[in-house]
Amino acid sequence: MTDEVWDYVYFKDAPLPGTSIPKEKLDVMRKEFQYWYPIDIRSSGKDLVQNHLTYWLYNHTAVWQNEPDKWPRSVRANGHLLMDGEKMSKIPGKHHITQRRM
Repeated sequence: MTDEVWDYVYFKDAPLPGTSIPKEKLDVMRKEFQYWYPIDIRSSGKDLVQNHLTYWLYNHTAVWQNEPDKWPRSVRANGHLLMDGEKMSKIPGKHHITQRRM
């Protein structure tokens, strides 16, 4: 896989690359990518807004600066579930505790 192949898959105006991969397979990859993009929503934890989610937005606008239709449509930040004042992801055996509490 060369940069030219990835460009063909990701960018609508990229030319057909010189590669041993048959055009039919390249077109399948391109169609798969176009099916999933743009992303309708990214849902993540509120603690990731300052780093992961911000850079995720920056990367999309930088890579597809000429194709704003590929930019993410929305981002949703979740709160944390707390149990006994601790974030659930930090509590060992949280699945068993949750079942007992229900």
